Amino acid sequence: MAKLTKGDLKKGDTIKITDKDGNEFKQQVKSMQIEHADIEIAKAGDEFGIKVDKAVKKNSNIVKI
Repeated sequence: MAKLTKGDLKKGDTIKITDKDGNEFKQQVKSMQIEHADIEIAKAGDEFGIKVDKAVKKNSNIVKI
């Protein structure tokens, strides 16, 4: 579960995920959901799930690039 703190995130955007150890990867947003319902865009303050290509550790930093 992620919480967007500012701006918008939509399908097709590219994100970078960095864990506390400095490991990072980039990927394109392909799928997002709020309470198991597909969404096209997440807005600031939304809590949502996002499909990722690799395992993500708790408290990883996610930024839109």
